[in-house]
Amino acid sequence: MSTKTDEDVRLAEKLREAHASIKSQLGRIIIGQDAVIEELLTALFASGHCLLVGVPGLAKTLLLSSLSRILDLHFSRIQFTPDLMPSDITGSEILHEDPATRQRIFKFQQGPVFSNFVLADEINRTPPKTQAALLQAMQERQVTAGGQTRSLPEPFFVMATQNPIEQEGTYPLPEAQLDRFFLQIAIDYPSKEEEQRIVVETTGSRAVALEKALTGPEVLKLQETVRKVPVSAGVVDEAVSLVRSTRPQDPSSPDFVKKWVSWGAGPRASQALILGAKAHALLCGRFAADREDLRRLAKPIARLKGLRFDLRRHRAEGHLGGRHSSARRGFSQEFAEHRAYAPGDELKGIDWKVYARTDRLYVKDNHEEKSLKTYVLADASGSMGYRGRGPETKWESARRLALCAAWLVAEQGDAAGLVTFDVAPRDFIPPRRSREHLELMDERLFATAPGGETDLGSVLARVAEGLPRSSLIILVSDMLGDAGRVIETVRAFRARRHRVYALQVLDPEERDFGLDGPLAVESLEDGSELRVEGALVRAAYREAFERQQRLYTASFHRLGARHEVLYTDMPWEPALTRLVAGPGA
Repeated sequence: MSTKTDEDVRLAEKLREAHASIKSQLGRIIIGQDAVIEELLTALFASGHCLLVGVPGLAKTLLLSSLSRILDLHFSRIQFTPDLMPSDITGSEILHEDPATRQRIFKFQQGPVFSNFVLADEINRTPPKTQAALLQAMQERQVTAGGQTRSLPEPFFVMATQNPIEQEGTYPLPEAQLDRFFLQIAIDYPSKEEEQRIVVETTGSRAVALEKALTGPEVLKLQETVRKVPVSAGVVDEAVSLVRSTRPQDPSSPDFVKKWVSWGAGPRASQALILGAKAHALLCGRFAADREDLRRLAKPIARLKGLRFDLRRHRAEGHLGGRHSSARRGFSQEFAEHRAYAPGDELKGIDWKVYARTDRLYVKDNHEEKSLKTYVLADASGSMGYRGRGPETKWESARRLALCAAWLVAEQGDAAGLVTFDVAPRDFIPPRRSREHLELMDERLFATAPGGETDLGSVLARVAEGLPRSSLIILVSDMLGDAGRVIETVRAFRARRHRVYALQVLDPEERDFGLDGPLAVESLEDGSELRVEGALVRAAYREAFERQQRLYTASFHRLGARHEVLYTDMPWEPALTRLVAGPGA
């Protein structure tokens, strides 16, 4: 049990006054982001780090640099780029020559991480090796270089940013590294009135003078004081219960968690909730944390340490990249990593800037120009317009499946394209990785109406001729017709090293054929009509249908392809889950 001292009371009052001063001063510079400032200060005094997600141009750099001036702390900004090396962050040994003795010795030159406030701008633009250099420093508050461990200045606070719009060419942070952050702060556009104020203030000539509210040693003492703030057993119980309710295997979790969540938050989330509640209480001038403090911090902590859904939405927002990266290096323009020079390497590959800093030769390797491209093939023939007992037509199900599959693929870092077809390819959208590209696919799919005949085997063979080798093929079709021809086309896809994932969309009536009496069956593709007696042909139809399905299942398995049957009245999420888990062979 922590005991409150007179010094703690004095520091708490000092923090309350400083809190008001900091908010007032930052409010004159950063307009309309009061919640962001509050969460930032909570993380700072809880000795945590922040991941800030927002579009460019919302004053993230200005916010942190202004706060460092108010707290009289050193500020540095690191712009993360694909060719940034770990030593560019932590520092490196520089060859120094003594002008008197002409003796050459190595001296350590500190990197920008040796600062109190570090802004890691667009951290997902740099390779994992460089990300790890910063994240290790965040965790251990020290760096190791030249065989020596060097402590970082205290207090030490990192605010990393990610751009949520453009994810092409990025290196998403994995879950283990995301866990190094205390809060994820979402920064949004200002309101119209706030934007008007921003325009007036930033286009004028008046400079805002900032006054010092705290010093570095005082910030350190306040961080220690935060840990002394008492919390009741009831608050701790609520924090732990909240976190445990996110775990699908826990009896206390609600039904939607058990259905949709793969795994929930770990014990670090409970720790962050309590520590954040303590910091928030002290910022508000109270030396005791209550349930309101806890609830105030639940959302920004849950953004990082919260739910992980079966469809891997969080992972698809940036944490599935690298599942099928080529181990080889090539000659594209996209930087991969630095490596030590070896005899036989071309001189044009040497990074001379790195040599100037380290007196060592390094070569810049680039990614091989062979990233996995995905083509979603959507069958828009007349038979896809059929609706029997299902809640929607096969085409309505198919276009939603096609778009969701493309979204999952694009969000995990691969390029997704679209081909719609009937008897021949109708529309082609080449693979890209951007939100605008997905919106274009959405528009094209919903503007497409099913109609026309189809020869699935023939059209797939035509499509295969124009695709580069080693692509991912996602076929969305009812796959009715000549199964043998379709299987031969899949065999040709696999011969060209394509991964094939077939989503066969059917109406329940096509499986059951529950119609009785004299029937006039009209083809949705060519309009031809066939008169039959329902009860007489039902057994033969079902036998032929099941035989075809068994043929598809066995043949796709033998060829190393995937085959999923989806009826319009059944949930399709499990199939997409398996797609994310790794389609094809």
